[in-house]
Amino acid sequence: MVIRRSLSTVLASVVAGTGLALGGAAGPAAAAEPCAGVSREVFAVDGGTGHLHSVVSCGAAITDAGVVNTADWRAYQQVTASYDGTATEIFAVTGDGGLVRRTRPAAGRPFGPAVQVGAGYDWAGVRTLIATPKTLVVQFDRSPSVMRVFEVTAAGISEIRPLFEAFGAPHLSGINGQYAEVNAGGRHFRTWSDPRYGSADPGLTADQSWFSGDLPGDVHGLTGTERLLAGLDGSGRIVVLAQRFDWPYRCPYDMSPFTVRATSTVDGVVRVVVPGWVDPDLRYPPAMTDCPKVTAPWEWQ
Repeated sequence: MVIRRSLSTVLASVVAGTGLALGGAAGPAAAAEPCAGVSREVFAVDGGTGHLHSVVSCGAAITDAGVVNTADWRAYQQVTASYDGTATEIFAVTGDGGLVRRTRPAAGRPFGPAVQVGAGYDWAGVRTLIATPKTLVVQFDRSPSVMRVFEVTAAGISEIRPLFEAFGAPHLSGINGQYAEVNAGGRHFRTWSDPRYGSADPGLTADQSWFSGDLPGDVHGLTGTERLLAGLDGSGRIVVLAQRFDWPYRCPYDMSPFTVRATSTVDGVVRVVVPGWVDPDLRYPPAMTDCPKVTAPWEWQ
């Protein structure tokens, strides 16, 4: 199915207030309705045309803001994006195992042409590919293996260090500054560096995950972080998930379930892409004080 656009005057003014263009060039900014919550741009691939759409998530509303690139994005194996407050970068893995990069210098401007980067690496079948404003986080092989960090500059990308020297969890969904996030088996996890890694136990991996909320069973293709965790329902509608804000424990994770906060009126989406806003600065797990006593680091099988 093709994405159906349904933009009212009020929704259009909300989008204008974020600085995002509706389709092509930006027009004069209308008087914007206040956004009930943080407004974020995500990207959606239309299952009918393959075009890339800009989609605005604002409180309980998800609005299609129009096509931002007319290439066929259905052919890409993976797509990830980042946003630094001005520029947006999109990286995509091609069918023949290459990595291409497109840059948009500012909201409302077009994306530049696809430029190949990451020569010398085989990007086909890459398990994790997450862009942040200054880095690209990559896991090429099945776990446990190295989770690599590439530096992103105007000239391209270059490998600089491992994020995890041995990553044993399923592939990451996002980077949230001092911890990473994983969605697997209908559950959400926060993942830190394992302080025990490098000890005498050869079975330890460099990551340590803590259960942080059940996920709805009818949502797939989840991506992003708890700042904006989005996926698709069975009709290809974009859904944004959220947890309640009254978790009763002073604990570095939240075991309350995720529920659907917003659902788009457009359907037929085959991929949703949530830009990363925070660079990785992973730490050891904080003290698990005032947490439920039944919890412990997740044992991945």
